[in-house]
Amino acid sequence: MDSKNKEKQERSYNSLTNLYESIYLTGNLDNINLNGETIDKPIALFRRDNFELISGNHLFQEKFVTSKSKPRLQDYIQPYTIREILGFSQGNCFLVKPLTNHNYFSGELNSCYSYEFELYNLSISTVTWKSEKVIAVIFHPLSTHSIIDCATRLSQLSSLISNLPVVVYQCRNDKYWTMDYISKNCWDLTGYEDQYLLNNTSKSYSSLIHPLDRNSVREETESAIASRTHFDLEYRIVSANGNIKWVWEKGKGIYAPTGELLYLVGIIQEITGKRRNEQEKSFLFDLTKVINTANNLETALLHTIQEICQITRWDFAEVWLPNFEGNVYNYSVAWYRKDNPYFDNFPLALADFQQHSYDFSFHFEEGLPGKVWVERKAIWWQNIHRDSHFRRKNYAKQSGLKTALGIPVMVGDEIIAIFVFFTHKSLSINYDLINFLETITSQLGSFLKQKQIETQLRQSQRQLANIVDSSLGVFFRISYNPQWGKDYISQGCVSLTGYTPNELMENDKINLVKITHPLDLQGVLA
Repeated sequence: MDSKNKEKQERSYNSLTNLYESIYLTGNLDNINLNGETIDKPIALFRRDNFELISGNHLFQEKFVTSKSKPRLQDYIQPYTIREILGFSQGNCFLVKPLTNHNYFSGELNSCYSYEFELYNLSISTVTWKSEKVIAVIFHPLSTHSIIDCATRLSQLSSLISNLPVVVYQCRNDKYWTMDYISKNCWDLTGYEDQYLLNNTSKSYSSLIHPLDRNSVREETESAIASRTHFDLEYRIVSANGNIKWVWEKGKGIYAPTGELLYLVGIIQEITGKRRNEQEKSFLFDLTKVINTANNLETALLHTIQEICQITRWDFAEVWLPNFEGNVYNYSVAWYRKDNPYFDNFPLALADFQQHSYDFSFHFEEGLPGKVWVERKAIWWQNIHRDSHFRRKNYAKQSGLKTALGIPVMVGDEIIAIFVFFTHKSLSINYDLINFLETITSQLGSFLKQKQIETQLRQSQRQLANIVDSSLGVFFRISYNPQWGKDYISQGCVSLTGYTPNELMENDKINLVKITHPLDLQGVLA
């Protein structure tokens, strides 16, 4: 390379460096000569208000010709619109320009395959020029090698995006959240392929958002747009198969150099598992507090099935407990929803269904409790009216109950209780619900077992106290070591001393002075 060409390249490099610094660092072009021969890229300036051409350097005028007297940006960027081209200012915009004598910008070009082309990569910025805010557009020519590189990178990027664990999107800020782009892996999340969601072809993204979450999604997004910050959302969507999924979305608005909101971009990721874990932890924490404060096992069981029904929206729940020998399950407690007018149209009230159920008990493999007993896992019966194994089907039909779900409550290999839930709907099996309830009951089993032991212990203590109090004489215990606990004296002391047990106890110790003759007190205390 001769010295003149080398010098020319250096001048061109320095001129472009100064140009880029002026645009991207200072945002001021007042000191730049756009028509200088050393700037070897087409550059044009347009007004911000009407996008009318103000000036273009010699290369722009040479490459981009139009017959219009007052050309605008729109005339140079076909087939794009100004809104699209401004949106691309945040990334790469590739503009195809035919090498032909036809006036491309007048719309005379009908077939792109009959002409040779130049490909440009556009960069768009807002700058100050002669004390006026204008839009600067640089047309970067791409060589054949660059085009191949771009195509390769785009292919790689497309493959990368499709294999990400998140859905990538670009959408409009309208009531439908109209998708201009959504990555192909949206099928895994929504059950719909990308072509069905693009431009609301078959479904709008807004229609996928759970009805109860649509307002909050709108409000939080609009708030972020107003403050020009990122939005960070968690909400539910309804997939194509009807399953409800929790998603996390993070995105932001993309703005034109003029300040106009162009579109929204972001990512969406499923977090159903995370939300379920959080819900399970919170639910278990609240429920264990209720169980621990319950006076007995039946109260604890009643609170448990009530809380589960309220969170799952099922209508009726009952508990079956094994007898002492462990060969029969008997009815224990039940809870039912009283605020559903659906059941007003049936001849048998849910309270009556509960009362009739007390007349039943189930051996191994009998009825739904017996099936859960033998299978040792959850069992789902979609229509108990038609199931010959459901012995209470006539009562259930008269009450309006249709689907039943039985869940064992286990501690190790021991089934300490069986929960049965009912709903008035005919529901196909829901594995997510089963997994949730199995997780809950497996965690609650130990707490309920502890409450069962406490209840049995209190019953034994009451029985023993009844035996002691009905016996002749007085039973008592005096603890000489404080670590042994408080003293005890039976009710027999009333007939012998005239004092009740409470009257003889002071600070958990028997007051021997009250009931011992003074002459014998020293000997007793010794």
